[in-house]
Amino acid sequence: MGALGVVARPIVSILEVASKTGQSICNHSSPAKWRATVRIRLPRHLNENTPLLPYSWESAVGQAVLLEADYGYFKNEVSSHIHV
Repeated sequence: MGALGVVARPIVSILEVASKTGQSICNHSSPAKWRATVRIRLPRHLNENTPLLPYSWESAVGQAVLLEADYGYFKNEVSSHIHV
């Protein structure tokens, strides 16, 4: 048991580390989790007083700029130009 344990324990430890490393790589590279953490498109502005319009990239970019401009000072501004 002593001589076998001296050889077996390091090998078991190395295999365990390799297994956990492989599992970690699989967990972090799965497409389902990747999609959940990466935004595909900018959010659009929704207002309870206006109808839900089709998504417009230009409008979403404009809203994002307004949210970032002057620390959000213009965040309540709404574009008067409506794309249909």
